[in-house]
Formats: sequence, C-alpha cells, structure tokens
Amino acid sequence: MGTDTITDTVASPVRTLIIVHLSSIDSYAATYGRAAAYSLARRLSDAAVAASHCIVTNQRWAITPDDSGPRDRLTKRLDAHPSVLRFRHDEATDGWVEPMARLAQALRPHQGDDIIIGGVWLTADSSGGCVVATAEALRAAGYRVTIDPSLCGVITRTRRGRRPTLWRIATRTPCTSRWRPPTT
Repeated sequence: MGTDTITDTVASPVRTLIIVHLSSIDSYAATYGRAAAYSLARRLSDAAVAASHCIVTNQRWAITPDDSGPRDRLTKRLDAHPSVLRFRHDEATDGWVEPMARLAQALRPHQGDDIIIGGVWLTADSSGGCVVATAEALRAAGYRVTIDPSLCGVITRTRRGRRPTLWRIATRTPCTSRWRPPTT
C-alpha cells in the first residue's frame, strides 16, 4: 500500500467517516485495556462529530459489562449524529465480497466526498487488518479513501514474542489478508 493513502491526522474536514467493526472495540479493550479502548472511542467520536456522514460497520455483538463500555459510549455519541448509516458486517459469518459490494453501493451518494476510514483492526505497519481490507475493497470500487491510523485500533504489542490471541484468530479470516476484487 502506498504511503500516500496513510495520514497521521485528519488533515482536511472529514466529509464521510467509516468506522470499521464497531463491536471489535470490545476485543481491543480486552487486548489493550479499557483505557486504550476509551481513548480510541473518544478519537472516533470526535472524528464523527466533525464528519458530515458516518458509516459504521458493526458485527452487532451483545454488550458485555467487562469490555463494552467504550463501544457503548461511542454508540451513544453516534446516536446523536444527524447522518449515520449502520451497516451490519461480521467477516466471520458474512465474508467480504458481497458485504463490501453493498458498502460501496451505500457510499454512492458520497462518491466525491473525502472518505476517512478508522476502526478495528490495523496492523502496526498499516499493511493489514479489517481497516485495510475495507479500504482496499472501496478503492477497487473506485473510491478515494484515506486510512487514519489515529482512528484505528492498531495491533502493536506482543506477549512473550507471540501476537495477541485475537491476532491468531484473525489470521484465519480474510480480515488480515489482502482483499482482492472478485474476478468476473
């Protein structure tokens, strides 16, 4: 992926913000702690307030008392936004091709917008994760999108030389592989 598609901060006013896998903020909290998850939720919330439109992909996992506080707080802020499209997507059950085609179709009214993507997960080198898979699918559909790592749950830490358990699970799904458009 070219470095021209990665920014450290949102440089221009965000017109459309895509938040990838809202429910995975719970997994981020379980892996990196609630403080880190609340911080991510706050950054996403601030970006949502600045956005004209928000599209939220969400697995719609049940709220749990242990790890869902950050997600619940962000959800309440999104509920107050005047233009939010909630888009169900769980890569474990839905796959990637058909849901990404539906997401691209839902974005048609925002084709000329600056589209910023954040959410969970992004690898530390910005080469993989569900955020990258979503961005690549939308680029293949003709959209100009920018990943903002400051708005992402980044996989950064290992324990005893091993990646977190969630990483080992995620590597079995297309979420961490490079998404390819279907051949026709």
